[in-house]
Amino acid sequence: MDTRKIVCAAVKTTCGKTIYGPRHSDCFHAFKHMPNLNPAKSADSQGFSDQNGNFLTRKQAYPIAKRRGQILEDSGNTSDILFSEDLY
Repeated sequence: MDTRKIVCAAVKTTCGKTIYGPRHSDCFHAFKHMPNLNPAKSADSQGFSDQNGNFLTRKQAYPIAKRRGQILEDSGNTSDILFSEDLY
C-alpha cells in the first residue's frame, strides 16, 4: 500500500537543491533571499514533496493526492497534474 502523502509545494534549483513552501509562489519568493540560487527552467522543476522529503513532479504528485483524498472537491482541476490550489 502506498502511504505517501503530499505535504508541500517544491521547486528545484539549477544546482539541484530543492526549495519548499506552502505554495509554489512562496518557493519563488524565497529565491529573492538566496541570490546564489536560481529556479530550474524545466517543466518538471515545479512539483511537490511527500512526507519523506521526496521531490515529485506535478504529474507524479497528482495520483498520490487523489488516492489520499487531498484534492479539494471544488478546486476545479480537470487535468492530471497537481496544483497547490488543489490542496488548500
